[in-house]
Amino acid sequence: MLIPRTGSRVALSLNGCYPHLDAQVGGVVCCAGRSADIKLMHEHDGGAVGRMVGHSDRINALCPVGDQLIASASNDTTVRLWRPAAAEGRAGALCLSELRAHTAPVLALHVHRGLLFSGGADSTTKVKPIP
Repeated sequence: MLIPRTGSRVALSLNGCYPHLDAQVGGVVCCAGRSADIKLMHEHDGGAVGRMVGHSDRINALCPVGDQLIASASNDTTVRLWRPAAAEGRAGALCLSELRAHTAPVLALHVHRGLLFSGGADSTTKVKPIP
């Protein structure tokens, strides 16, 4: 597998993952796509580190939340917060919290000044303080 470096991030193109759905947190690259789980890869060589399982439908967005957390948005109408370092070498539900505020798939995420913004196909934007 060829892993070109782009700045300090690894550009990935893997089966089931989309390059625009990746985020680096704590030395781990998180990648999502067609499936409902988040794959974790080592930032230097792209080797599999583990995965985070919890969503029940495809993931539409990933967003770093500080240095140690990542948020994911899914067609299952939820936003989940994860700590990727806790999932290294394991596969399982390591979700720290689940936010249920949308009534349709969640399509976008953004963090600004301690707040997590989510945009959904229900034509709403929700704002939550980051726990």
